[in-house]
Amino acid sequence: MIKKIKEYQYVLLFITAGVVFVATILRRILFREELFVPSHWIDMGVHGILWVIALYYFRYFVVSDLRVNVTFFKSLINSFFMVFFLSLLYRFIHQSNLNRWSADLYKNSIIFFMLVVSTGVAAGLFLKRRKGTVAVIGGGFSGRSVCRELLMSKILRIKIEGFFSDLMKETMHIYDGDEIKEDREKILGKIPWLGEEKCVPAEVARRDIDYLIIAKDLKMSSDLIRNINQLRRSDIRVYYMDEIFETIGRRLPVLHMEKQYFYHIFREIEKKQNEFSLYRMGNRVFNMLSSLLVLLILSPLFALTALIIVLESSGPVFFKQTRVGRYGEPFTLFKFRSMRVHDPQRFPKYSCKGDPRVTCFGKLIRKLRIDEIPQFINILRGEMNLIGPRAEWDVLVDQYEKDIPFYQQRHMIRPGITGWAQVNYHYGENSEDALYKLQYDLYYVKHRSFLLDFKIAIRTIGIMLGAKGQ
Repeated sequence: MIKKIKEYQYVLLFITAGVVFVATILRRILFREELFVPSHWIDMGVHGILWVIALYYFRYFVVSDLRVNVTFFKSLINSFFMVFFLSLLYRFIHQSNLNRWSADLYKNSIIFFMLVVSTGVAAGLFLKRRKGTVAVIGGGFSGRSVCRELLMSKILRIKIEGFFSDLMKETMHIYDGDEIKEDREKILGKIPWLGEEKCVPAEVARRDIDYLIIAKDLKMSSDLIRNINQLRRSDIRVYYMDEIFETIGRRLPVLHMEKQYFYHIFREIEKKQNEFSLYRMGNRVFNMLSSLLVLLILSPLFALTALIIVLESSGPVFFKQTRVGRYGEPFTLFKFRSMRVHDPQRFPKYSCKGDPRVTCFGKLIRKLRIDEIPQFINILRGEMNLIGPRAEWDVLVDQYEKDIPFYQQRHMIRPGITGWAQVNYHYGENSEDALYKLQYDLYYVKHRSFLLDFKIAIRTIGIMLGAKGQ
């Protein structure tokens, strides 16, 4: 079931590669250029990389709906203009002129129209597939949350047959929203009760159910475990609710995870921390070298920003604050000061939209994320990484660790300037937002890799270019 999302994403990636290959051949035939020579492969490679990056940036591969809708066309149109501009820039840098720019226009137009047609065909084929049927074991808070995720995911193409529960024996209403906030005015669906847990084997066979999802707030009985193992032998695919959340929502469902299960996951992660890892070694070297390079390249911007801050308002150039780092170790974080000097006792702990303390220039450097540049000093000092959970104020961390389950687990790795939570959720203004962001942070801690870091970097660049920072 959940493999369908990855399967479709791989299809889209294969289509993109194939379309770029065909388009480069057609363009070279139209302009009577040689085929399969070094310049051809370079041309194809450059455009292939540019299109994949552009499509990812405009969320073409973030599949939530198989329909060819407005969002789909916006993604392709934006990608077309971005790649066309970058290909002209590449041509100018490589050849010092824009001769034969029409070749790039033809090639990218071919790619655009071929992607529209081929993706539409692929989506149609996926839509024609037989809908799978799924049953949920558990009718409480966790059961409702899983059903909501399934109902809101249009790509899975599954039908929820019902749920099994010994406690709740009536139709379960699923409301819009999420497990933290529900919109009781909008009902997404009504899930029928199929029977008690002892009825699972018989009902699954009778109703020809394809998938089972275990979403229980309480521990499973030995009888239920025996029945589930029996169904596995009958080729019934069994999932646990954390797999659903991680695949669909790319987050860890901390409100639904038992302590023993949760700590087992992170015990395994901690073991890997002590083993040799090419990713960890490469990541640390890359962080050190890139931070040094960034500070050298951006030193003129660094100096100009510092000068404007001093001229605009009285106070220090840098904002310094104690933040919590790896394993809970406190450190001093550096940022360019974007607020007027004020009495912290008179203002809330969180900075919100329209905060009167933020200066005019402070608003600009926040939107462009320029205020974050001094944090590269923290990276050089080994206190932070480029990518990781946000480094939180120690005062807020003390509060979060009391109110939010498993919050301390995000400190297993170094904090980062940007991260999975920052690119998936807006700026946090309260404890509720901190709970949302924790789910994304823990997903990153569990799944961090070169590929995930690349995805975060692309999205962060998009936030900076779109001036969406706060």
